[in-house]
Amino acid sequence: MYAPAPDIAAFPWKSKDRRIKKEKSIHKKIRVDSRPPVLSLPKDSRANNLEFILEVKSKIMKKKIPVSFLVFTLSLIFLAGCASSTQKGIASWYGEGYHGKPTANGEIYDMYSMTAAHKTLAFGTIVEVRDLDSGKEVVVRINNRGPFIKGRIIDLSYSAAKELGILDKGITPCEVTILKKP
Repeated sequence: MYAPAPDIAAFPWKSKDRRIKKEKSIHKKIRVDSRPPVLSLPKDSRANNLEFILEVKSKIMKKKIPVSFLVFTLSLIFLAGCASSTQKGIASWYGEGYHGKPTANGEIYDMYSMTAAHKTLAFGTIVEVRDLDSGKEVVVRINNRGPFIKGRIIDLSYSAAKELGILDKGITPCEVTILKKP
C-alpha cells in the first residue's frame, strides 16, 4: 500500500520557497521587457533620418513599447533632424560690467576675446555672426549663457561687437551660423 502524497501545507518552507522563486522570476521578466530600446542618433541625422526612424519603429514594435513612447521618441528624432545650423534674430553685446567675472562654463570673462553667449548652443561651439545691416562677419566661440531678453539670440563680447561695428547701436539684426561643434 502506498502512502498518500504529502500535502504542501505539511512542508510550508517548500511552498514559500517556490512562491519566492516564482515572484523573483516574474519581476525579472517585467524589468527586462519594460526597458526601452537603446537609441542613438546617427552622426548625419538629416541624411539617415528616415532609415533611422524605421529602425527605431521596428525595435519598439518588437518589444511592444507603449505608443506614447514611440510618438515621443520619433518626434525627438524628427526635431533633431530638422534642427538648422542657422538662426536669425537680434545680436547684442556685453562688456565692462562682466569683465573678470566667471562665465557659465567656468572660465573668466574677457571682454577683449572673441567670445559670445547663447541660450542653447554647447560651450565651445564656433559660430559665425553676420550683421544683416552692414554685411560684416565675425567668428566667435560660445562660452556663456544668454541673452535673456526676448528676441535676442546672441550676446557678443566687446571685442566681437567692435569688429562688427555695433558698439554705438548696441543691437543689430544678425544671422548666426554654426561652423564647428565641440
